Amino acid sequence: MSIVPEKNLLLISYYFPPMGGGGVQRVVKWLKYWDFSRFPVTVVTVKNSHFYAEDPELAREVPGQVVIHRAGSLDPFRLIFLLRKWMRRIPPATRQQRESNRTLRHISSFLFLPDSRVLWLPFALGKVFRLLHRKNVSIILSTVSPFTAGLVGAVARMLWGIPHVLDMRDAWTNNPFHMPSTRFHRWVQNKLEAFTLRHADAVIFVSPRLLDYYRGKYPFLSQKLLRVIRNGFDPADFENLAQPERYSGTAPFRIGLFGTIYSHGNWPTPLLQAVQNMLSKHPEFAGKIQLVFVGKWSDDFLHHLKSFSLKGVVHLEGYLPHRQMLQRAREMHALCISHDSRPTGSANITPGRIYEFLALQRPILALCHPESDIAHLIHQTESGEVVEYTHVQDIERILNEWLHNPQILTEKYRFRHLAQFDRRQQTAHLMQLLEELLARNSPYSD
Repeated sequence: MSIVPEKNLLLISYYFPPMGGGGVQRVVKWLKYWDFSRFPVTVVTVKNSHFYAEDPELAREVPGQVVIHRAGSLDPFRLIFLLRKWMRRIPPATRQQRESNRTLRHISSFLFLPDSRVLWLPFALGKVFRLLHRKNVSIILSTVSPFTAGLVGAVARMLWGIPHVLDMRDAWTNNPFHMPSTRFHRWVQNKLEAFTLRHADAVIFVSPRLLDYYRGKYPFLSQKLLRVIRNGFDPADFENLAQPERYSGTAPFRIGLFGTIYSHGNWPTPLLQAVQNMLSKHPEFAGKIQLVFVGKWSDDFLHHLKSFSLKGVVHLEGYLPHRQMLQRAREMHALCISHDSRPTGSANITPGRIYEFLALQRPILALCHPESDIAHLIHQTESGEVVEYTHVQDIERILNEWLHNPQILTEKYRFRHLAQFDRRQQTAHLMQLLEELLARNSPYSD
């Protein structure tokens, strides 16, 4: 019998604790439920960098068996961190929890390809090269965005022949949240995307729609292992969360909007307009409805808010660590997800927080494309209402139903088929994919 060498996984992820946010949780939860007897794991990430959120709780969930290597970088966020450290100014606790405005995002998309983290690439590749000479690495898994992380994995595959799994958490091209740029920029992005996908032996997508889009765009993907592994929720995160009282029609009806509101693409403008219309028609609703924003948002959006007469209705609370965010979300009577249905590619976007909204079992108001993956999830799980993004009158109708008939909130929505989104199952599916890929490429046999 041949001796099969130890199977080691090299995981490339720019976003990693102590950073917080949704992009970090996917990786952390995989590692939390990992079987290290099957695959020891080494992580390559960036050294301490400027980021809008830090979450010590997520850092504590990374198992001690994980070996972490941090590579330097000259990307703007790393340089900001070093500059502030050198000048000893603006401690992390006082950072503005805001997304970059439209102008800064335009400048960033114009200067950096594929994204603003591209100057991490040479440092990360150097770290990968040194690791390959010190230990046997059986497989590389890169998770994007940032898309620079995918390039690290693809270049390593091209140079050193290590099987590469690409985890597509986000659409690269055809992403409605990316700022539009020149024809040249779009050409380069398509070339980089195709290069990265060609140099992947297996590709993971976060939704069936995203898989279908890329399979249609790149026929060569039919020769690769393709899987859908959605984002999800960790049941342990919901243990011991306090249960608020049900909505009775007396206290204000709280609608929660969680996560990042970018400078375009996911502004909940129709909801703001619907609430303003309701208050104009029914002044007695004043004080009976609240829109609670928790996360970060662009200055453009803050300016946009001022165009509505919603003083006392809109509450901005800023970013919260993950578990505190879940507790705050549980205190809402309903939760809202907003994605503009008009930009190309919007139907393929699925925000990670929707799965935790499902686990919280709070009715979801989804403002999105009616044929989107978001809409499919809401219908499949019977967890809320789907409204075409621009249909303000339909939003008004639903809010009126909820306010006048509170029993709907607990009787109508079933929250079915949630087990498939359990992080433990998803981790098992990932490990199965890695085993399958190695078996396909292995020269060893019993």
